[in-house]
Amino acid sequence: MEANQTNNFLLFDDPLTQFSAMIDDIRNAKEQILLQTFRLGNDEIGQKFKLELTKKAKEGLEIYLLLDAFGTRLSKSYFSEMMKFGANVKFFKKIRISFGLFRKNHRRNHRKLLIIDHQITYIGSSNLTNYCLNWREDCLRIESTIANKFRKIFFENYDIADYLYANRKNKKALARKTKYSGFEIICDVPSTIQIPTRNKFINLINSAKKEITITTPYFLPGHAINKAIKDALARNVKVKLIIPLHSDVKFFDIVRNRSLGKYFKAGVEIIEYQTSNLHAKLFLVDDEEFVLGSSNFDYRSFWYMYEINICGKDANIIHQIKTHFQNTEKESIAFEYEKWEKRSINIKIIENLLLPLRHLF
Repeated sequence: MEANQTNNFLLFDDPLTQFSAMIDDIRNAKEQILLQTFRLGNDEIGQKFKLELTKKAKEGLEIYLLLDAFGTRLSKSYFSEMMKFGANVKFFKKIRISFGLFRKNHRRNHRKLLIIDHQITYIGSSNLTNYCLNWREDCLRIESTIANKFRKIFFENYDIADYLYANRKNKKALARKTKYSGFEIICDVPSTIQIPTRNKFINLINSAKKEITITTPYFLPGHAINKAIKDALARNVKVKLIIPLHSDVKFFDIVRNRSLGKYFKAGVEIIEYQTSNLHAKLFLVDDEEFVLGSSNFDYRSFWYMYEINICGKDANIIHQIKTHFQNTEKESIAFEYEKWEKRSINIKIIENLLLPLRHLF
């Protein structure tokens, strides 16, 4: 599907179309390019971005890359040519062998942003790699001076990239909501106390009067959101959940599937996308307010990850999101409760064994 275009907003669901648009904007950049992603591949897609960014560095543009060290398993030498021409490359929290190895290295930077010339912003779900080329994603291109808000957030994140932990002052600044011209940018940091994206979801679910639609590749929302959904159903609010039939994390699917029957019996309409992996992360309430960005609907995203999302009520964006939902459903099947109920005893045993690890996927 081609990108949907209305005024200054384009919503992409096909990575190849999105990547082509990004490359075009990079080629047309005049001053500065900021790129932040969880995963940049050493493959055809990743090399294409590296090539174009290197060309712009040679032209004298300011280039900043912030890449998660776990998601992007490359060395700085991969970027040596662009760095020779002045490009700045940082890896967020390099993996370090030490006491508390897992606790220190589990908190990753999952944000995905491309910001060009104070005017163009890309925010969404997709990494820059062949790995997700055939997946169903979402990415919003915004042409607006809201880019300056994203620039500030990018550099705050960039400045702490070398540290395993942000200090308390930086964490307080990084976990926040920023408003701009009818939009709200929500930034998460690893925390079980400051959880702004999860709290936004809860507030929107609690305010819903007619319908809630959630699209996510990973759905393990935790007690607080479960209660909000249950309360919404009790108010006769329609709740629709769109998930992949099979995500790219098999163990996660096993844990997730354990609860699908309960959601179905409670009244949630469950739609399972079957064409490829559904990696889009979209939320819409009453056709009036949306959330999109890097956050999944699971413990790990809410508690352990640096995430970024944009919220708003823009009618043009909402129209595009609804079209995204409609086209996703055309390639989906309804959840089969009877089939779920008859799953084997071995699967049920594995579900229970993996349940204590649900925070880790």
